[in-house]
Amino acid sequence: MAKINLLPWREELKEKQQKTFINALVLSILATILLFGLLYKYIEGRKDYQTRRNDYLKAEIVKVDEKIAAIEKITDKKEKLRAKIEVIEDLQASRTEIVHVFDEMRKLTPEGIYLTNFTQKGEKLTIEGRLTANSEVSVLMDAIVASEWINLDGSGLKKIDGRDRTEKETNSQFIILGKQLKKKDKEKEEETGAE
Repeated sequence: MAKINLLPWREELKEKQQKTFINALVLSILATILLFGLLYKYIEGRKDYQTRRNDYLKAEIVKVDEKIAAIEKITDKKEKLRAKIEVIEDLQASRTEIVHVFDEMRKLTPEGIYLTNFTQKGEKLTIEGRLTANSEVSVLMDAIVASEWINLDGSGLKKIDGRDRTEKETNSQFIILGKQLKKKDKEKEEETGAE
């Protein structure tokens, strides 16, 4: 006798395939969620790492900026000290120059000229005095031009005035503008003259 299976095997097969499909679908959804979770965790870990790294670099940049500011302050102090040292060296070198200027004025002043005022502001000199003849001023100015320590400043002669003469006094007043030459200035003038 032939066996006939009257059970609904096709429905059971269909149900079994449907359960397998649903299980595979659920498993793939869970695997995708798990994969996205791991990927999210990895990305967040990388973000945290980069944030920590950026914070570290910012802190190091602040430290380097502070060191640069300290170095700039030290450089400024160094430049100020150099300037002070240079001023002191210039003063030390020019200590005896005014003595030479006074000695030179003594030698340069011809007979008939009387110096009444000698003023120095920086290297500018103002020489005031009285004279008996106007030609004596030109002798004094020529002597100043030939001097090692004094030179004329600008036109040199600022004023000759004989209007204040009285009957007793036959002297005219004069003012000569000059400048004090330093050893450096003299060397520069000699170099430019040699060229």
